[in-house]
Amino acid sequence: EDYKEEVLSSNLAVFKGHFLSEEDLEMKQIILDVACKGGADLSKIKLKDFWWSIDDQLNVMESEGLLLRINDSIKVTELGMAFVRNICAVFDLKMNAKNVSGEQIFSKSI
Repeated sequence: EDYKEEVLSSNLAVFKGHFLSEEDLEMKQIILDVACKGGADLSKIKLKDFWWSIDDQLNVMESEGLLLRINDSIKVTELGMAFVRNICAVFDLKMNAKNVSGEQIFSKSI
């Protein structure tokens, strides 16, 4: 709100940001690990309420040959590297939340 007020008042708004919850930070790290390292440790999120949704999507991606599940981690396959954006999207809880208005908020990959 402060940022918006400063911009609307034609002032220099130098601070903008969002507070991230512990859950947001965990998911951010997983997305970064998948995108940058080709895999991630999922042990911290396996007991979370939203795990069933992620687990279902990962099972489908594993059956398609996009990733390998090894114990509590995933590893992106060579084929999966072409779809790494889709794999990362599984862990973006905000993107996956249903939009009440039905509008598409984010772009979709091919």
